[in-house]
Amino acid sequence: MVFFFSKGIFGEARVCDYTGHYYCNECHINDTAYIPARIVRNWDFKKQRVCKKSKAFLRSIEKRPMIPLFKLNPILETLVEEINDIVVSI
Repeated sequence: MVFFFSKGIFGEARVCDYTGHYYCNECHINDTAYIPARIVRNWDFKKQRVCKKSKAFLRSIEKRPMIPLFKLNPILETLVEEINDIVVSI
């Protein structure tokens, strides 16, 4: 969700869905990315609007298996059948 406020000298302020912070329209150009916490907690694979720095960071880690999925959300193993295929292939 993006909130727009009145225009200042830096344009409309936009909220980064990854950091939760507000950015000017030069730092936040409505790029979208998957948010790891939303995937782990809610199994939500919808891309969200993020600022440029968050987009770059998320892109840099997207191929690295660094989230202990079953420690953070152990019920996923029983709810999502595809998860077992992913775990076996890694």
